[in-house]
Amino acid sequence: MQISQNDPYARHAAFVAVARDAAELPRTLAGVALVVFAFLLAPALAGFLPVEREQIEDFAKGDTPGAVILQLAMFGVPVVALGIVTRRLHGRRVTSLLGSPVVLADLKRAFLGVVMVTLALEVLPPWLGAEWIEQVRPIAPWLMMAVFALPFIVLQAGAEELFFRGYLQQQLAVRWRSPLIWMVVPSAIFGASHYFNAMGPAEGVLWALWATMIGIAAADLTARSGSIGAAVGLHVANNAHALLLYGYHDGETSGLALVLLTPVDPELRMRGLEALADPMVIFEFLYILLIVGVMWLAARVAIRL
Repeated sequence: MQISQNDPYARHAAFVAVARDAAELPRTLAGVALVVFAFLLAPALAGFLPVEREQIEDFAKGDTPGAVILQLAMFGVPVVALGIVTRRLHGRRVTSLLGSPVVLADLKRAFLGVVMVTLALEVLPPWLGAEWIEQVRPIAPWLMMAVFALPFIVLQAGAEELFFRGYLQQQLAVRWRSPLIWMVVPSAIFGASHYFNAMGPAEGVLWALWATMIGIAAADLTARSGSIGAAVGLHVANNAHALLLYGYHDGETSGLALVLLTPVDPELRMRGLEALADPMVIFEFLYILLIVGVMWLAARVAIRL
């Protein structure tokens, strides 16, 4: 296929073309409903495991390595659901959501590029004060644990990218050419789903903004490259940084973290929407935009687009 040098999204046409034969809106909405149900069902399946109730509660909190890895493994459920949806509702294979044959190469390059940039940012000021650190896990066991956990982080990020940048982006883009539809709508849904990770409204908005911007960056990378490879690479690097480097002591999803921080005052985490006018919260907004922009550029440079 001839790629136009003037159109940054020239490869996108081939990526979405596979959805053309079964792109009716009711069919797509049915597929979305089934996959969303699978995402919601997956954590509940832990209740059927042959373990004690306390272990189920540990799983929900994610403050042990095994609990976090089990949480990540549950993302295999929506991947199976996507396989059923693409085959039964759209008459194509789930692999059609991946895009171009260089998907794995793009994944590796984008992942390494974003990791290098985020690690470089870690050694630059401002540095984390010692008073915020409660525990640093021993390096050797943590490193072995991180290597073991990485494939599960790929599964988790890959499941979300298969749905939001694979399935949703293809199904919407084949019907509407405007990026305001196929780029922004899935990213906004992705962001809104992260709102509930927070304790309070202001924190929830920050979570949603972060995820929405990651989604837009991933959608852009997908459209530029013609595959979800770079999007998955960026997403894996982002989630690996969040899960493997820092966590709050005795906090949610802290089981794999190298550095355990002093928990934030719950009252600060419960702030209402009025806190969004606080200068420090505005600074967090700007910081989110900056960091996501840097990761997006790093992924673009890594895949040479």
